[in-house]
Amino acid sequence: MSSRHTRVVRGSALVAGLALAGGLATTAPAVAAEQVKLTAPALTGQYEVGTTDLHLVDRSRPDPWKPDRRREVMATVTYPADRFAHGPQAPWLTPGMSAVIDQALANPNDLDVPVGSVDWTSSKRRAEIGVPAAPGAPKPVVLFSPGFGGPRETYSAIVDDLASRGYVVVSLSHTYESAAVEFPGGRLETALPPGEGPEFMKKALDARVGDSRFVLDQLTKITRGQNPDAENRPLPRGLGWSLDLSKVGAYGHSYGGFTAGETMVHDRPGRRRDQPGRRDGDGVRLPAW
Repeated sequence: MSSRHTRVVRGSALVAGLALAGGLATTAPAVAAEQVKLTAPALTGQYEVGTTDLHLVDRSRPDPWKPDRRREVMATVTYPADRFAHGPQAPWLTPGMSAVIDQALANPNDLDVPVGSVDWTSSKRRAEIGVPAAPGAPKPVVLFSPGFGGPRETYSAIVDDLASRGYVVVSLSHTYESAAVEFPGGRLETALPPGEGPEFMKKALDARVGDSRFVLDQLTKITRGQNPDAENRPLPRGLGWSLDLSKVGAYGHSYGGFTAGETMVHDRPGRRRDQPGRRDGDGVRLPAW
């Protein structure tokens, strides 16, 4: 795979992620003088939806792209919420991520949308920030991995909708491969220049699988009452009780689907790092969607 082709794949995943976001409706023409306003589609499930971000640091693993650092991952946990609790609607994109996507989609190889044409920061998700999880039985957990180079934020509408149907959805950005990953405090880590050939793509896949397995371990800690967030930010009330880690699935878009399959191959019973006190049914996995 050439560097140019890798750039096209990365850009295509970003565009497709925006399309898969559920058909965000536009309410103004795409001209810089009058910015497009975006509206997320309505949820189709029975649940209200909450969301929270986790900053996770894998201190046992050097970053495959920057070996002098420990691997850092940002994950968004989106879950069925208590219908009687209300909080602020989550922004679809932060200002920092909005600037990254605005520049990326202005590329003639992508959508060729003039910079400043879209009011990215005005769009809100259907999910509410940090509200308590829905009471009742724990919910199945699903990992979501984006297309190659795609930030997880661009898939928020389909993630929110799946959560409204009774799933806890954990979406990942893959640091230094995703176009950008924003960490607490506004720190942005942008993608490194793309490499070439099967070895580069395998390295990216291995990093993704490692991220997915690490995040599963952190979810286990949450079920035990621990908080794995690097800043120790409060978790939504009832989140640990809402995770049914005997029913874990994985899905993704494009290279994310490949990631889901590979994660399920490698993450089988007896292969988890966090084995002591593991839950029953550790190895149950749903097929990749």
